[in-house]
Amino acid sequence: MAAGDNPIPGKVLTFKAGAAITKGQLVYLSAADTVSPCDATNVNPIGVALMSKAINAEDVPVLVGGGGVVYVTALGAVTQGQTVVGDADGKAAASAAGDELLNLMVAIDAGTDAVIRILVR
Repeated sequence: MAAGDNPIPGKVLTFKAGAAITKGQLVYLSAADTVSPCDATNVNPIGVALMSKAINAEDVPVLVGGGGVVYVTALGAVTQGQTVVGDADGKAAASAAGDELLNLMVAIDAGTDAVIRILVR
């Protein structure tokens, strides 16, 4: 499976792309009804992009919860059962103490800089 593949559907909402988005990136609310890929300063994702959008303002479906499972790319080491946050290039990183979790995302697989499954609750 590849990043962004969604073997167990959950709650999907559509937002406008605030920047170029790649399928499987963790995204955050960057403006009203708009999402952009998470980065080192915007780590609190609302969900995971299910399609790539190269042009800003295009509609992008985002898995936002409902117990859906989606493949994402881990940044660094992520252990099974660990909560994840967004990080550089919209990748999933292990959460740290003090991280505010807007949307609970839990790693189903362990991996280091690899494609892993996460549960979006």
